Amino acid sequence: MNFKELIDDPKADLSVAMIAMVGDKLCFVIQPEKRWIKNDFGQVILPFGGIGGKVEQGEGLLSALARECKEEIGCDCEIVPNKKTSIPIITKNSIIFTEIKNAPYGLPEFIFKNQKSEPGRKDYTYVFVYRSNLLKPENMVPRDNPAIIMMEQDLFLKVMSNQVTLKEAKKQGAVVDTVITLPEEGVLWPTPTPRGYYNLLMYMEKHGYNKYFFHQKRYHNLLVCCGKKDLSYSRK
Repeated sequence: MNFKELIDDPKADLSVAMIAMVGDKLCFVIQPEKRWIKNDFGQVILPFGGIGGKVEQGEGLLSALARECKEEIGCDCEIVPNKKTSIPIITKNSIIFTEIKNAPYGLPEFIFKNQKSEPGRKDYTYVFVYRSNLLKPENMVPRDNPAIIMMEQDLFLKVMSNQVTLKEAKKQGAVVDTVITLPEEGVLWPTPTPRGYYNLLMYMEKHGYNKYFFHQKRYHNLLVCCGKKDLSYSRK
């Protein structure tokens, strides 16, 4: 498959997201209060997800990612290139490794194919999920979302496999920066980006490839997304 075929798919909306790192911690955003619900036990569900959003008309994927990062948490990011030629395309029920050619600056870590969930959207959305490092994290501040949460990968795995409250996560090392009062007994709940990443980790571990994702080599030749020309494909 050619990378441009994905970008130009007339049935697909395009979005970007990131597996964002601050040192050895994964960084996510907690979504706005209007998206909170309560479970059967009366606990508030706190949905958290990756930094990212919809790609605008004529915008390249990396430019969109840099813009979303600036809008959501107020800092720049640098993309860790994925040197592989075959990446997983993840749906609700499957993980299919697909060889994709001619991707500028390398491929994303994975692509999440999400079926239409809102009126007026196309048949599905391709979410291009890149691994990135956040620049000057001391300048991070929640903007579009009420809070930022950072956690080491071991804690991330616990959050994904159990119902972990915000209070419990903080006791186990999660760092939270918030502009509102969050319910301490609220349960952290993953949206598609962390869920896709977790499913991929479990798949790779099951098939004996966990070291690639848990101890991935850090590349020094990083693309800095801070206003430089984006040569990735854009939808016209």
